[in-house]
Amino acid sequence: MTRNGMSAGAAAVLALALAAVPARAFPDPEMEVARHLEQINKQLQDLRRDFDDLRRDLRDTSVSAGRSAGDLKSLEERVRHLEQTLQTQERRFSFSPEGPRTGIIRLHNRSPIGATILVDGTPYYVGAFETRTILERPVGAFNYEVLADGFGIIQPRVVRELRNREVFTINVTPGISSP
Repeated sequence: MTRNGMSAGAAAVLALALAAVPARAFPDPEMEVARHLEQINKQLQDLRRDFDDLRRDLRDTSVSAGRSAGDLKSLEERVRHLEQTLQTQERRFSFSPEGPRTGIIRLHNRSPIGATILVDGTPYYVGAFETRTILERPVGAFNYEVLADGFGIIQPRVVRELRNREVFTINVTPGISSP
């Protein structure tokens, strides 16, 4: 910026515009001066628009750079925290050559009517004289309840233990309780 507030670029544009005026006699000097002033004013407005765009771009870049720096600092802190956690925690490893510890629950309906067996609250419908199998059931405690069509609850909810690789069978026989 110069002392009178005009930028060096605007002064250069003004000088070029004035230099481009031919040194001939104008038929109407006031009209020519007005036309040249209008051109200069338009060029000045274009320059101001360009400067505003540059200012906005610079501001947006500064904001983005500040945000990126903050994100980077946050990531560095998280990595440092994870490294400290890994260094201070005790490491334990286990290896089980037998694979996952699971068993099988077999639902066997030995009656001529359908039945619903609730295993840990999940209903399994087993048609008359049909068998369903629940594969790869994690070992441990589970509960079940048996409801037969037309009979209601024939086996109230009980808790049983499923051992590794065990096949636990729930038999449906209306009038007779399951094991």
